[in-house]
Amino acid sequence: MICARLLFLLVAATAVVAQTPPAPPNLDKLRADGYDALFNLDYDGARRAFTKMMALAPDDPAGPESFATSLWLEQ
Repeated sequence: MICARLLFLLVAATAVVAQTPPAPPNLDKLRADGYDALFNLDYDGARRAFTKMMALAPDDPAGPESFATSLWLEQ
């Protein structure tokens, strides 16, 4: 009985992981470029990179979080 439940959970978890789409390949580069711009006090450049992140991966919270960080740091 316990083995059957564990097998079911394993199959269900595998199905969920298999359906998760991979992040676009340049998302990490955009994040790095945006934070480099923030480090150099280029807030507009940072926001452009973070806006592109949000357009490429709208379900990924990294884009909006980074964009909000740029707004906060400029203040």
